[in-house]
Amino acid sequence: MSAMLEDVRLALRAFRAQPAFTLTAVLTLALGFGANSAVFSLVEALLLRPLPYRDPGTLVEAADYVRDFNAEMTSGGDYLDWQEQSRRLSAIEAFDDNDSLTLTGREQPERLRGARVSVGLLPMLGIAPASGRAFRPEEGRLNGPPAVILTARLAERLFGSAGNGGKAGAGGKAGAGGKAAAGPLGALLQLDGRACPVVGVLPRLFMFPGNPGVDLLTPLQLDTARERGRRQMSILTVVGRLRPGATAEQARQELQAIHQRGEAAALAADLAGPLAGRPAAPPPPPGGRSGSSMRARVEAGPGRGGPGGRRMPALESSVRVRPLQETLVGNVRPALVLLAGAVGLVLLIACANIAHLLLARAATRRREIGIRAALGASPGRLVRHLLTESAVLGLGGGTAGLLVAVWGARLLAALAPGELAGVLLPQVAVGLDGPVLLFTLALVLVTSLLFGLAPALAAARVDLREPLQAIVRGSLGRGRGLLVAAEVALATILLVGAGLLLRSFARLQAVDPGFRPERVLTLALDLSASGGYQAPAAQTAMLSELAQRIAALPGVRSVAVGDSLPLARVRRMLRGLTVENRPPRNPREEPEVTLSAVSPDYFRTLGIDLRRGRGFDARDAANAPPVAVVSHALARSFWGEADPIGKRLRFGPSDRPWITVVGEAADVRRKDLATAPKPELYLPFLQWPSPFAFVALRTRGDPAAQTAAVRREVHALDAELPVFDVSTLEQRLAASVAARRFGLLLLGVFATLALALAAVGLSGVVAYMVVERAREIGVRMALGARRGDVLSLIVGKGLLMVAGGLLAGLPAALALSRFLASALYAIGPADPMTYLAIPVVLFSASFLAAYLPARRATRVDPVVVLREG
Repeated sequence: MSAMLEDVRLALRAFRAQPAFTLTAVLTLALGFGANSAVFSLVEALLLRPLPYRDPGTLVEAADYVRDFNAEMTSGGDYLDWQEQSRRLSAIEAFDDNDSLTLTGREQPERLRGARVSVGLLPMLGIAPASGRAFRPEEGRLNGPPAVILTARLAERLFGSAGNGGKAGAGGKAGAGGKAAAGPLGALLQLDGRACPVVGVLPRLFMFPGNPGVDLLTPLQLDTARERGRRQMSILTVVGRLRPGATAEQARQELQAIHQRGEAAALAADLAGPLAGRPAAPPPPPGGRSGSSMRARVEAGPGRGGPGGRRMPALESSVRVRPLQETLVGNVRPALVLLAGAVGLVLLIACANIAHLLLARAATRRREIGIRAALGASPGRLVRHLLTESAVLGLGGGTAGLLVAVWGARLLAALAPGELAGVLLPQVAVGLDGPVLLFTLALVLVTSLLFGLAPALAAARVDLREPLQAIVRGSLGRGRGLLVAAEVALATILLVGAGLLLRSFARLQAVDPGFRPERVLTLALDLSASGGYQAPAAQTAMLSELAQRIAALPGVRSVAVGDSLPLARVRRMLRGLTVENRPPRNPREEPEVTLSAVSPDYFRTLGIDLRRGRGFDARDAANAPPVAVVSHALARSFWGEADPIGKRLRFGPSDRPWITVVGEAADVRRKDLATAPKPELYLPFLQWPSPFAFVALRTRGDPAAQTAAVRREVHALDAELPVFDVSTLEQRLAASVAARRFGLLLLGVFATLALALAAVGLSGVVAYMVVERAREIGVRMALGARRGDVLSLIVGKGLLMVAGGLLAGLPAALALSRFLASALYAIGPADPMTYLAIPVVLFSASFLAAYLPARRATRVDPVVVLREG
């Protein structure tokens, strides 16, 4: 122990004597360690840390995957059947996390994100309210008493505290009676016009499964008879707990059998007599999952297939059962794994750079090491001393790296797009906790051995008759060349990845979205929360008057109203349009069609070109013959290149009137720029009213400057109507590519850092080569070599090492780039332009890195060198 402490003391003294070397090494390692620790803090928080629920390993999500819609649509009937009949799951609960609620009775109405949960969900998860109580059984029955549980975040915002001991804040008024409350418990909140008592407040770090943005919980109240008969379908997320000894596959097989029996029973009851009801909302958009914002309630009614149009056609589906953690973090897992791989490569390059420095330092210490060996130090003793120096250097870099990691984790959280940054990361408490510190310590120890072992072994092989001179020109020289080639190979992998993402993003940015996003403000309204707009005529009257008032505002060029908007959630889709004079086809062979009810100025306001015919106008009133505008994709799908104007189609019951096509619009990238446009059917808003509406206004100046004026106009018509989802169309467009931009930014930063480290390493090797071969260069110049010849010789040696690294790095990059395939748009992982550009970038940077120290060789005075030699 005393010998090791003596080695540490000697190492510290040696590093103090060489501050430039020490500072360079510590900063290089700090960047590598810091980047890895910052990324590991995200990986540990999101992937490795168990879910904050009781026995999280036994929790699973069960879902009914419907292939027709490429979505998970677990019905209320399935949930009730599974809960009653399953023997593989000890508990089964459900929730609907797309229950938006309007809070009134305050200074401004507010839109809140709610979740309807079964009364047993919180107890099954092992979550007890921080104050108050959970829901009672009677509150989960149909038409049961109202109740609401708040998140701590919302309770503090509304009441100033999350418990009853706090002082009432600005929102601490009871919504019904208007009396000040001492805290949230017992307060009445006016939600969608109904007085709901606050019965509990959730723990501060509670994370709702699948949707951390939820503000409050309300009881899930199902009409069990209609749900079991499939006459209505509440789309739910179902969570269960496996019994001891049961597996997810066994549970899946059991739930699949229960699902099939339920469907068969509902079909048999349906054939015995028609079902009542009309569709309240079409099925959710494709690509959704149970737990996303695609929730909908679907009611069976006329017109969706079957004799007499009695019930929805049977859909091809299968039950999935997966661990809950996999469903919650599965989307971010590939990105985090790629990010961890990228920073790992950066650390390896940093280690190679430190090995360069240690090799060069060992060469300058040949006299010291020779004396130690002459005084009896064994090779093992020398290796231990040199490895101790590497460990001390690593610990210094690791300590500085923790500071970089703190800053880096915060930067990652700030740059992360969407809910990952806004809600999820704060709730999982990303930081330098125990696992992150242990990871950093392990990283320091392993990398210290990695970058210190080779120089230590090389330096310890000392020959007292020829103190390190042969080693310097032999094994150490070859070792530095191999290290440079390895750095270049690793940098090539990162540069290729960044280049592919850059090329892909450039292609994506060049895509025509089908609309003009400049100077357009958008906002959303939901009239269903108010009791005064239940009639369709009341909805259209209110929205028409609002559009007129907004259009009269200074600086507004045009206003449009519609129940959908580009880059917003699709609310209505169907499959199985009936086209006049065309034989009916299997609905599953028909394309999915997006339905959009829009006002006359919709196309002009959003800048959507009309290819043929006309848009909507005053002729298309509520009682006028039904008309439609079709997208180019829809027209091509049903009529090929023929003119669609005057063609007729319909959907729903066969007794509905035909809809005449009056115009053809350009295709719109509705989901995001990377998703091809789907067929779209535009209908006049006056003929197809909806309580949910987007309002879009094109302005002459900054659209965001009109936000306050638009709110005033809305509240002048209805003071209790909330305005939400306010953003410009350009912001929506930027948000649609935010995840791709984030990935490009991170990989680009790491690739640039890798390139810089590799260039620094090459520059250091060339600089040392110049010093090492000064006598040889002097002899060459004395024999007539020109400065250009010497420069070519030195730079050529450096570029030869780079070429070796490229030959190894390009095939490795080609093999690894397939993991980026899902993130690329319009190019493949073997994109030729990228693989041609990266060698040019590397050789250019390498030439500059080698040229600067090589110039020093051309200034060698052969007379002085030969005299000193």
